[in-house]
Amino acid sequence: MPFHRTCLIVLPTLLAAAAPAAAQSSAATGRWRGFWDVTAFSYVRPALLTIRADGTAGMQSAVEDTTTTAVRVDRSGDSVRIVIPFNTDSVVLRGAYTDSVMMGTASSADSPGRFALRREADVSADELRRVVGDYRLADGSMLSVTGGASTRDGLGFVIWRSGRGGRLWPTGSGRFVAGPGRYLPSPTTLSIEAAPGGELRLREGGEPAETARRIEVKRDREVRITSGAAELGATYTLPAQGRGPFPAVVLLTGSGPNPRFRGDIVTWFASRGFAVLTWDKRGAGTSTGDFVSANFDTLAADALAAIRFLRAQPEVRADRVGLWAISQGGWVAALVAARDPRLAFAVLHAGPSVTPADQGADEMRGRMAERNASPEDTETALAYLRLYNAVLTGVRPRAELDSTYQSLRARGFRYAFSPAAAETPSGRWYSGVVNFDPKPFWSATRVPVLAFFGENDALVPPETNVAGFRTAFAADPSRLEVVILPRADHRMEIAERRTNRGFAVTPGYVEGYWPRMAAWLDRIIAR
Repeated sequence: MPFHRTCLIVLPTLLAAAAPAAAQSSAATGRWRGFWDVTAFSYVRPALLTIRADGTAGMQSAVEDTTTTAVRVDRSGDSVRIVIPFNTDSVVLRGAYTDSVMMGTASSADSPGRFALRREADVSADELRRVVGDYRLADGSMLSVTGGASTRDGLGFVIWRSGRGGRLWPTGSGRFVAGPGRYLPSPTTLSIEAAPGGELRLREGGEPAETARRIEVKRDREVRITSGAAELGATYTLPAQGRGPFPAVVLLTGSGPNPRFRGDIVTWFASRGFAVLTWDKRGAGTSTGDFVSANFDTLAADALAAIRFLRAQPEVRADRVGLWAISQGGWVAALVAARDPRLAFAVLHAGPSVTPADQGADEMRGRMAERNASPEDTETALAYLRLYNAVLTGVRPRAELDSTYQSLRARGFRYAFSPAAAETPSGRWYSGVVNFDPKPFWSATRVPVLAFFGENDALVPPETNVAGFRTAFAADPSRLEVVILPRADHRMEIAERRTNRGFAVTPGYVEGYWPRMAAWLDRIIAR
């Protein structure tokens, strides 16, 4: 699944990791993969628990985390208790235990949650990599198996005809299973088994097994792009079939110093006959430069350099180069579209029309709703956020923020983040973009725009963003198509309620996302 890097202006978290403690365990040794979630925390934690032969255990608890925190795992019969140290309040996981699955509740202080972990067979990274690739099913649709860079990364999958996707847990050599949600492993609802000749056998639920035959969808080439003083490490992807010239797209990532996109979105565009360019943000991966000093103007300059690279390639139709932008990338897309009159199209995946300050307020409202906070506490949290933004931009003194924080903590208010967040790299970066308004830039463009919103998106809710796009395109509304997808979250994945916490348990993309984008792009490219 592609879109874990989609948070916008990530509000400071209330809790931070503490020093690890030694652990003992009588649970089965090996790797256990899944997730844990506590509502007081900013986001769901994908988890990789390793229980060693000597009884000690360690856990990685972030999407791209490479650090391991020592945890305590205690098993008693068919029950298990896992303690993860966090500040003064540990996270405690309690639940049912079998030799293959642990599932139950999670808690920290008085904040509730849940967890699920499944034991993985001891399969090497080479074995994982052998099944990574794209496959054709008998009905002509595709199955993609992604990941496999290491045993820590594991494998993911997407069945494109339905949008279903998630993690694959190895159960033996060449054998994998999945559950009903991305990191929700039980009950088993899908199995994949390697077969002779590089084929796979796919079985969903009680349906007969299907044969999936390996196909080549894309050709990747590592390239370097010069943008000012920075050198951006990038992947240039072409469709596997044909010599072109192809329409082309640059991919703009969400918040943070993100690495380039790999997997689903690249595969989808290449399978549709597009050349694709995606790069590590400056200061990330193999790119040089400094992300903290890179505002939206800088990131737009990087995107424009990427577009120039594409137009110079002989395999690319220079008059059919566009962009796809997710989340925070939507702000950057507004600048790119305003500065490049030749841009052929822009697809916005939960791209905001409001300022980062207003989007942050939407995100805060969503968080407070997840925590069942009272209206009074929600308004207090929003007022504190407004003060924090004013301090970042020099409108209010830092001393006022410090004193307000101390006063709120003294009266037991739990939802105020530390003023020290202003000194973090993300805080310093945010201060340079907090009041950016994309609407005047969209108004100045001639580019056709397809804007997707999720009905249940807690970060970029449609009711506070669609109107802004309508206003921006009022002079020529024919250039704008807005799609609000039912039951969709920020990633356009299935969510039964408004939440930013569905990442671990969603069964995949909502119906309509990929087909609507395909139909719109076909019309634009055919012009």
